[in-house]
Amino acid sequence: LAQKINGLILRSQFNIRAAKLLNDIGLVKTSAEQMTKSGNFLRVLEEILATGNYLNAGSAKAQAYGFKLEAIQKLKDTKATGRRINLLHYVVEHLEKTSPEALNWVTENSAVRDASTLPIQTFEADLKALTADVKSVEKELSATDEASAPFRAVFGSFAAGAQLDVDNLNKMYADMNTALADTFKFYGDDPAKATDVNTVIEFLKLIANFSKEFEAAQKDLIKEKEAAARAEAKAKKAAADALKAPAKKAKGAAPDNGKGVIDNLFDSIKAGNFGLKKAPEEKKPEETVKPASSTDPNSASSSTTTTTPSTTDTTPATTTTTPSTTDTTTTTTDPKATTEPTATTTTSIGDANTTTTPSGDAGTTSTPNQ
Repeated sequence: LAQKINGLILRSQFNIRAAKLLNDIGLVKTSAEQMTKSGNFLRVLEEILATGNYLNAGSAKAQAYGFKLEAIQKLKDTKATGRRINLLHYVVEHLEKTSPEALNWVTENSAVRDASTLPIQTFEADLKALTADVKSVEKELSATDEASAPFRAVFGSFAAGAQLDVDNLNKMYADMNTALADTFKFYGDDPAKATDVNTVIEFLKLIANFSKEFEAAQKDLIKEKEAAARAEAKAKKAAADALKAPAKKAKGAAPDNGKGVIDNLFDSIKAGNFGLKKAPEEKKPEETVKPASSTDPNSASSSTTTTTPSTTDTTPATTTTTPSTTDTTTTTTDPKATTEPTATTTTSIGDANTTTTPSGDAGTTSTPNQ
C-alpha cells in the first residue's frame, strides 16, 4: 500500500521535478556552449591581453601569449590618474572605436548570468532521486497481480513515459558536463575541473560578474560623454552671448593691452597722463575804472582810482602804493568791503596822509594832507 501511495505522489510531482531539472541542466549546457562559440568575447579578451602587454612593456611580463581568465575581475582595480576611469573603462572605450561589434558579447552570452544563479551542486542528487522514484514505480508494477489491474492500467503508461524522461535527463546531464569540460579546455584550463561542481559555479559567476561590470563601464562612458556634450554646449552658448553683448569697460579701467596694472601705471606717469580731469578755469573779476570825483588844485597831479569787483567769492590781495616823489595816492580796496566793512586807517608817508573810509559802494576817498 505504501508503494502505491508513493506512486501516486510521484505521478503528481514528476512533471514539475523533471521540467525543472530539464530547464536548469539545459541552461548550464547552453551557457558553456555560448562561451566557446562567442567570437566577440574572444575579441574582448584579445583587447585585454594587448592592453596588458602595452602596460607591461619593458618588464618580464611583457609580450605574454595569454592570461588566466581570473584576471578579468582585476581590471576595475587599475585606475587612471587623470580621468575617473579604470582599465576596464579604457578597454570598453577602445573597443567602441576599433571593434564596436565586440560590445555585443554580453548579449551573446546571456545564459551565463542565469546559469550562475542555479544550484548546480543539487543537480546530480535531484536527478538520482527522480530516477530512483521511477524505478520504484516500475518495481511495484511488476509485483502486482491481476487484482491490481486498475493500478497497472493507470501507472503502466506513466512509468514508461517517466523512464524515457529520466533517461533523457541523465543524457543531458552528461552532455552538460562534457560542454563544461570543453569550455575549461578552450580557455586553457584543466578539463578535469569541470567535474568539480564548486569550480564550475565559480567559473560561471566569474563570467556573469564580468558581464555586469562591462555593461556598467559602458553606462559610465555614456554618462561621461553626455556631461562633456553639455559642458561644450554651455561653453558655446557663453561665447555666443559674449559676442552679442560685449562687456563694457569700467570707467577708469586699465587698457586691455596685455600689460599688468603696475606696468600701465608707469606708462601713464611717463606720458604725464595721471588720469585726472583738468579743473575748469575760474573767471577773472571784471574791473571798472572810474575817474576821480575831485582833484585838489594845489596838487600837481592828484587822482583817485576806484576799483569795483564783481560779486564773487574770489578775494584778491589788497595793494596800496604811495609814490614818494608826488602827492598822488593810489588805493585799491578789498572787494570784500561790499559785505564786511573795514576800519578807518590813516597812513602817513612822507608829506602825504591817506585816510580810507568804507562806503556803501565799496568806494575809497583819498584826501591829501595839507
